[in-house]
Amino acid sequence: MTSNLVKEDNIADIEFTQLLEDFSLASNLDNISSNHAATSTTAAQQNRTSPFTMSPLLTLTQKESGNTRDYINDIVSSSVYPPPAQDPQRVLRQMMSLCKHIYSRGLIEGSGSDVTIKAFDKDYHLHRIILYQNSYFSVLLEGPWKESGQKDIELRFDDENITRDAFEIALGRLYGRLDEVILPSQVLSLLATASFLDLQDLCEMCVEVILRDIKEDTVVHYLTFATSHFYGTHSEKITESCFTYLCREGYDNLRLRPAFLTLPAEWLKRVIESDAFWVPSEYERYLFARDVVSKRRKIAAEQKRHNLVSSSLVNYTDLSNLSSDISFPTSPTSPTITNSPIKAKRFPDSTFSYHTRRSASVSTLSSICSSNSLQAESDEAIYTAIFTYAIYYAHMAFEELTAISHDCDSITNVPLAPDYILKDALWHQIDLRNKIENAAETDVTLGISSSEIPPSSTGVHFEIPSDDTTHIGEALTGLEDMIGGGTKAMKDGEGRGSVEYSLFAPFRFSVEFADVAKLKEKQRVYSGTKFYAG
Repeated sequence: MTSNLVKEDNIADIEFTQLLEDFSLASNLDNISSNHAATSTTAAQQNRTSPFTMSPLLTLTQKESGNTRDYINDIVSSSVYPPPAQDPQRVLRQMMSLCKHIYSRGLIEGSGSDVTIKAFDKDYHLHRIILYQNSYFSVLLEGPWKESGQKDIELRFDDENITRDAFEIALGRLYGRLDEVILPSQVLSLLATASFLDLQDLCEMCVEVILRDIKEDTVVHYLTFATSHFYGTHSEKITESCFTYLCREGYDNLRLRPAFLTLPAEWLKRVIESDAFWVPSEYERYLFARDVVSKRRKIAAEQKRHNLVSSSLVNYTDLSNLSSDISFPTSPTSPTITNSPIKAKRFPDSTFSYHTRRSASVSTLSSICSSNSLQAESDEAIYTAIFTYAIYYAHMAFEELTAISHDCDSITNVPLAPDYILKDALWHQIDLRNKIENAAETDVTLGISSSEIPPSSTGVHFEIPSDDTTHIGEALTGLEDMIGGGTKAMKDGEGRGSVEYSLFAPFRFSVEFADVAKLKEKQRVYSGTKFYAG
C-alpha cells in the first residue's frame, strides 16, 4: 500500500531509521499517558480501544519488511494532509456552490416554490423549507395563524423605512447570498427590514456599517433615526455612539459645529450638560452654548419670517384668483333683451373647486405654522434650561460672571443667563470659600453634603457620585447615566437610594492625552494643573 500524497522515495534511507525511532518514542509516550488516564481497564480492553496500545516497534516487526516504509508513509501523510472530506477549502467551495445554486434556482428562478409572498406589489415564489430557518417566517408559516395553511401570503409593512430593495436583500441572505455589500445609502432601510424579519446577524452588520460611517454630516441623521425608531439594542448602540461622538468631538472639531444647529434641542441640552462633553472649562462650556443657541434662534427667526411671507403671498394670490373668477350680470344694451329677465353668468365649477383647494392649502399652511410655533416654544424652554441648569457658574471667576451678565440674545434682547442664577452662583462661591478658610485644622469634613434633601429646600441639589470619573462609550446599559453625566442635578427632593447630595455644584474640567499608545515603559505624561478651592 503506497500513499498517493507521499511516495516511497520521499523518505530517504538515512532518515527512515530516525523517523521510525521518533515515531516509536511518541507512540510509547502516548501509550503511557493513556494507561495513566485509564485506572480500571484491563490490558485486553486497552488493546481494543486504542490503536497504539501495543508497541509500535512490535507492530512494525510483524509486517513484511518491504511494506514497512509504505506503512510509515501512510501514517505521515495522514497526519500532514487531511482526508479529502475534511479539507476546509474543499468544504468551503462545496458550501459556496450550494449557496449559489439555492440562490439562483430557488430565489431568482423560483423553482420548486411551495409558497408565494406578496409584498411591494410583487410576488416572491419562495420555499417553506428555506423560510423555516427564520424565526419570523417560521412562526408565520407554522404558528396558529390563518397564513400557515395558505399558499399565497401578503405582507404589509407599517414602517416607512422598510423598502423593496432592503426586503429583497434580506431574502437573499436567507437563500445563501452572503456577499452582498451593504452601502451607507441603504443601511437604514436594511436595518429596519432586518429588525422586522428578526435577522439579527444582518442587523449587527448594519450597525457596524453605521458606526463606521458616523461623521460630521451624518451624526445628526443617524441619531434622529435611532431615537425616532426603536429597533432594540441596535438603536441603543447607534444612539450611544452618536452621543459619544458629539461629546468627544463637539468642541474641538469646527466642522462639527453645523451639526449642533440641526441637532434636536433636547439632545443639544444633553450634550452640553454632560460631564462627558469635552470642553476646557465651565466658562468655555457657556461660550459654546451661547454661540450655538444664538445661531439656532437666528435660523428659527428667519424661518418664521419666511413662513409669514409665504402666508401673505398665498392670501394675496387667493384674492386675485377669486376676483378673476367672479362674473357679474351685464347691463342690457338692446331692446330685445330689455324685457328679458336679467340673468347673472353662472359660476363655473372650477370656481367652487378652487375654493376647496384654497381652503385645503391655507389649512395645511396654518397647521405647518402652528407646528413650527409649538416646536419653537419647546426649543425656547430647553434653551432656558441649558443656561439655568446645564452650566455650573459657581466656579467661574467674578470677571467671567460679569461678562455673562452682560450677554443678551440678539433676537429677544433678553439676558441669556438668568440674573438670579448668577447671583446664587456668586453667593455659593463665597459661602464655599468661607467654609474652607474658617475650617479648623482638626475638621475632617466641611459639612456641605447630606444623605437626604430637606423637604423645605427649593434649591438645586447635586448628587455626589461614588465614582467621579466619566467613561464614555463603554456600555449600552450605562447610556442613561452617561447622558446625565457623572453628577446629576436633583431638584425638589427627587433622589434614589442612599446617596449623598450637595448644594455646591461639582468642579468640572477636561484633559486630553494624545498618543498614549506610543508611551514607553515607565514613561508618564501629566496634564495641566487645575486649582480648585485653593
